[in-house]
Amino acid sequence: MKVALTLSLALLLTACAAPQPSSPPLLPAQERLRFALVGDAPYSAAEFPRWAALLQTLSRDSNAFVLHVGDIKGGSEPCSDLLLAERIGQLQRLPLPVLLTLGDNEWTDCHRKAAGAFDPLERLAQLRRLVYADPLRSLGARPLAVQSQASTGGLPEHQAFEQAGVRFASLHLVGSSNGLAPWGDIGDGRSDSRAEPRPERIAEVKAREAAVHDWMRHNIERAASSEVEGLVLWFQGNPGFDAQPGSERREGFDVFISQLRELTARLRKPVLLLHGDWHEYLADRPWPEQPWVQRVQTWGSPMLGAVRVRVLAGTPLRFEFDSLPAR
Repeated sequence: MKVALTLSLALLLTACAAPQPSSPPLLPAQERLRFALVGDAPYSAAEFPRWAALLQTLSRDSNAFVLHVGDIKGGSEPCSDLLLAERIGQLQRLPLPVLLTLGDNEWTDCHRKAAGAFDPLERLAQLRRLVYADPLRSLGARPLAVQSQASTGGLPEHQAFEQAGVRFASLHLVGSSNGLAPWGDIGDGRSDSRAEPRPERIAEVKAREAAVHDWMRHNIERAASSEVEGLVLWFQGNPGFDAQPGSERREGFDVFISQLRELTARLRKPVLLLHGDWHEYLADRPWPEQPWVQRVQTWGSPMLGAVRVRVLAGTPLRFEFDSLPAR
């Protein structure tokens, strides 16, 4: 019965995403592209009315697409098939392409008792079936054709595309120390701790870390070509750019930050890093020696806001942002 329900949900979500023709939004002359950034929402059924209103506002704001940086549910909400399908289905119905990367609340933290004490790796596999049944297109009622690392044996959630001279690529990095936080009791009688970790948890982290590095390097190499003028990377977890290497705050992210910093130093083109996790708006330049790298963190529950991002023509092109806090 559970298998039949899962397959039915996956088929329903796929059917809702049939491509439809769309027209590009009309923008001011200098503005090449406009898109919206959201994340860490909704966290409960009580937030649905405000969340639905925000999505409708974004769909009317000349945005070409919406990037959702993960956490489509609260950490204490059940990680059930029905709840996941409900949240994904809401994004499928938005009359814009929606590109979703995964957050910790929908898989890594599903071991929590309040979330249902699920096996996180089983939930990750289910999300890949529900969200990335066709990894070569986005969510949304008018899906966008994308590239995927799955085409070369990598992760289906690693997607990329190009618009207005900008390369966009998702990276699967999540909160809860990027998956290093131990699991609770998932009903199999096995313990998990940092001193004696579950081998399968560590194996997943290591495999995903390698896939992130390969996908990041591939996309930065593509961004170095003459056809691309800028790069946008989006992911869920706040990696702690301002924390000390080796600190608890940076656990699970040290390797990523080191690799990213090295690769973008050679690129020397506008780079925009987009993420969620801390639920408050933040915009800065994390590395003074690389002023071409900018970072934006979007709002999250209970502040159901968004960030409007504009790509402006110029040499080099520029990224500008407007915070859209909850009303």
